Amino acid sequence: MTKPLIELPSVLQKRLRTENDALIADLAERDAVIADKNTELARMRELLTQYHIPVPS
Repeated sequence: MTKPLIELPSVLQKRLRTENDALIADLAERDAVIADKNTELARMRELLTQYHIPVPS
């Protein structure tokens, strides 16, 4: 099957919405990973402080 030379507006809109939804999902996943890492860093800093180890800034 060959790809059409022109894309109907409704088909283009559907494709762009699908791509946009995938990008938003990817961004949300990355934000969740960053939040987990920030939580882990805060926990590590708390442990360092608890044991009187200087915390680098």
